[in-house]
Amino acid sequence: MKLKSLSNDPQYTDAGLEEAYHIVYYIPKGYTDTTKWTSMIKQFKWNRNDKNDQYIIDKCIEAINSANLKFDYVIRTLGSSETTALKSSKLRPLAIAIADAVSATYLPRLLKKKRVTTPLHRLPDLASRKAEMDGVFEIEVKKDLNNKSVLIVDDISTACVTSAEIIKTLKEEWPNATFYLFCIARTSHDEHANENL
Repeated sequence: MKLKSLSNDPQYTDAGLEEAYHIVYYIPKGYTDTTKWTSMIKQFKWNRNDKNDQYIIDKCIEAINSANLKFDYVIRTLGSSETTALKSSKLRPLAIAIADAVSATYLPRLLKKKRVTTPLHRLPDLASRKAEMDGVFEIEVKKDLNNKSVLIVDDISTACVTSAEIIKTLKEEWPNATFYLFCIARTSHDEHANENL
C-alpha cells in the first residue's frame, strides 16, 4: 500500500496544507466500489469491527512507513458529535499509531469545538459545509507549534472543509507551523478508483 498525494488538488493547497495524503478512495452512495474498500471504510467509521479496524490501521502505517514521513505533532479531526477529543473515537487508535510510526507527539486536546456540528455528508453543498464549520474550532491546550510540522489525521476527505478550518484556527496562534493531512480515503465518483492500489 502506498500513499497517494492530494497536493495537485487546489482545495488542499488553498487550505494551507504543505502536503496531503490518502491510501484509498471512498466511493459515495449511488456508485459501486468494485473493491471492498468503501465498505471497509464505512465499517471503520460507523461500526465496531476490531479486525477490520486493525487492518485499516496496519495499511495506513505501512504506507506512511514506506514514505519515511516524519512530523513533530499529530492531531486528529473531531467527529461531528465531539466537542472535545473522546477516547472512544474511532480515529484515536489510528492517530496514536501514526504518531508512534513517525516519532511524533500525539496532541488529542490541542483543539476543541464550540458546539456539536452537523455531519458534513448530510449537507447539500460546499457552501453549507463551510458555513457549518466556520469558526467552530478553538484552541484548548497551548503548545508552541511555530516552526513545527503538524499532521492532521482524518478518515474521509471530500472537500477539505474540516482541515481548512482547523488550519485557519491554528495559524492564527502559530503562523509559522507547517500542516499536513493524512486521511484514509479521498472521496471519488470513479467506481474503479480502488482497483489498482
